Amino acid sequence: MPRVKTRGGIGEDILRIEDQRLLTGKGRYVGDLPLPDVLEMAVLRSPHAHAAIISLEDRGATDLPGVSCAMGGAALLQEAPHLFGGVQPPLATDEVLYVGQGVAVAVAEDRYLAEDALEKLFVRYRRLDVLADVERIVTQAGGDAASHDDAVIAFGEIDPLFAAADIVLEERLAIGRATAQPLEGRAILAVPEGEGLLIYAATQGPHGMRQGIASALSLPPERVRVVAQDVGGGFGVKNGTYPEDVLAAYLALKLQRPVRFQEDRREHFLSTVHSRAQVHRVRLAARRDGTLLAIDDDMLLDAGAYTARINYGMATAVTIPGPYHLSAYRCRVRNVKTHKVPVGPYRGAGRPEGNFVMERMLDALAERLGLDRAEVRRRNLIEPHEMPYDTLIPDRYGHGSIVYDSGDYPLALETALNAADLDAWRSRQAEPLADGRRIGIGIAMFTEDTGVAPFEMAVTELAADGRILIATGSPAQGQGHETSFTQIACSALSQTPDEIVYADTDTALVPAGIGTFGSRATVLAGSALYLACGKLKELLLQEAAAVLRQDKDLLSLSPGRVEGPEGSLALSELAAQAAAKGTPLRALADFRPEQATYADGCHIAIVAVDPQTGGVEILRYVIVDDCGVVISPRQVDGQIQGGLSYGVAAALLEELVYDEQGQLLTGSFMDYPLPTALDVPGAEIHHLCSPSPRNPLGVKGVGEGGTVPALAAVAGAVEDALRPLGGGMARELPLTPERVVRLIADAQAK
Repeated sequence: MPRVKTRGGIGEDILRIEDQRLLTGKGRYVGDLPLPDVLEMAVLRSPHAHAAIISLEDRGATDLPGVSCAMGGAALLQEAPHLFGGVQPPLATDEVLYVGQGVAVAVAEDRYLAEDALEKLFVRYRRLDVLADVERIVTQAGGDAASHDDAVIAFGEIDPLFAAADIVLEERLAIGRATAQPLEGRAILAVPEGEGLLIYAATQGPHGMRQGIASALSLPPERVRVVAQDVGGGFGVKNGTYPEDVLAAYLALKLQRPVRFQEDRREHFLSTVHSRAQVHRVRLAARRDGTLLAIDDDMLLDAGAYTARINYGMATAVTIPGPYHLSAYRCRVRNVKTHKVPVGPYRGAGRPEGNFVMERMLDALAERLGLDRAEVRRRNLIEPHEMPYDTLIPDRYGHGSIVYDSGDYPLALETALNAADLDAWRSRQAEPLADGRRIGIGIAMFTEDTGVAPFEMAVTELAADGRILIATGSPAQGQGHETSFTQIACSALSQTPDEIVYADTDTALVPAGIGTFGSRATVLAGSALYLACGKLKELLLQEAAAVLRQDKDLLSLSPGRVEGPEGSLALSELAAQAAAKGTPLRALADFRPEQATYADGCHIAIVAVDPQTGGVEILRYVIVDDCGVVISPRQVDGQIQGGLSYGVAAALLEELVYDEQGQLLTGSFMDYPLPTALDVPGAEIHHLCSPSPRNPLGVKGVGEGGTVPALAAVAGAVEDALRPLGGGMARELPLTPERVVRLIADAQAK
């Protein structure tokens, strides 16, 4: 296995192509589309977490000038019962299950008029008992707590190992509720076209949305076309079909006019999926020399009111073992129903939580044994000669056990330790800084499944002007697909970026696709594009050979041309001849790996903590990342740095706090702080390269690697800083100033 650092990979690293458009106000977002006769939609939302709907009275909503439609859930159910076959109804009919659930909808010439109409709809509620605290729910209900989908991931004989272990540790670990905050909120514009729909959407998965809307409206999928143009951020929450998407699509068909919905920021807090929200009761068994034996975890996930689109608690369960040897493992996942916004994926989608559990327990083991934290990890890491390594962990997609494809975990650890110069920082820990702050060091290793889900598809075509059109089923939300996919196409087809045309993800152009999430776009869509380019190259050379009357094997591609020993041909001429014959030169490919690829690495956080105020400053942050072959180094580093900001936010800042009545107390940026440039350091990033054998590019995903280990690394550093003051274990995130001060007070009180 290569043990080399790398800065490049496929083709020549190029500057981001899309930036010129996006940074000069030429982006094409849903709110920018200048369609005529567009109606705007607004939703009336429940102020109660759990209540019966007694009545809904229209006191003149539809009489307002400019209002085309206003109705409640019961009226919609009577008018269109087929809309109510999914997990969550488009509008509540007789009962609301969380604050923010839609109970009525209005459509008007502008958003203000639609909201005026909603004020004319009067709803009478009867409040019902609220379930808000998962631990209290489970304790009071015993084994009968209402839940969505429970599951157990396990291998090995766990109970005998705990019985024979020299050391058994048990901890309660918790990660607070949070949600992504993309610049562009959820948005959809549904345009009726005959008996079907053209939909422009801020979505991470156009094909999934097409299927969701078609199913809800009882339409054949081919009558629903979904286009994802520029999307202002996704981070997991724009994956899937929301109730508002179904409403906009239905009302567009009903009214035979385009209908647009754009959520505002308050709606985003109250209706877009939340995430994290986990409590773990975890036990660790080990030998006296620090060798890990087994992990036994009982996870409670605050799942909210409806079943998540994915059981992302399972992503946590398969992540917990990480890059370490274990003889046995068991994780029980309980998705507990509460009267809160349903949960779903958010940057990392369960992986940061799983990493937090394992890395925090390793720190606890090091503390118990009096060992250096790095040494405990060193003694348990999977070695490179063991690759591919069968973890014995059941794959959450039912494909057998998880097998790590490649990686050098000890090298990642040693590279990070050397880069961070820990000896110098340790010497500075002996005394507080001049202002009284204490220095702390945190370490976290990670593995991450990337390139998940069954397949992705790509299309390449020779356009009339001789340029190459490329498209995939994975749309961009800021990741730079136009640049990285262009780079792949340039390399495969010997073209320059000027000869490549990147097309928006469009279900009419790409027959099938899954979407962009889970660090999968380059692994799957990039590989599909590479294969499609290979097919197109063969077509181009074959057609050119016939025109030039030369041996195909002697021809080659160059920018805009096919070159041969006895003459050349412009691609535009080749396109014209193909058009004249009615045979467009087009290639389609899909890529279906048997298993995911597994990225890995190590994070080291060095912080200064003020024991008086609880303030935390990150002084230095070192990242070693192995994402296989690096296609676009600038973008890879940008993804890692951006991911780190989400990890820091989860570790120190973000938390959606509810009271006992299910009311969201942190529903604006006044009390839900986001990280700024002052909170997130510029990370020092180092790369290792262990190419994946599971795709033709040798790549692994990188979109979430900056987030996954950051929670544990920062938490470990804060705990380390407070150790001389008798501070306790950092068991609960985020580590707000109040919690940091409490760590000291609670430990000293004991």
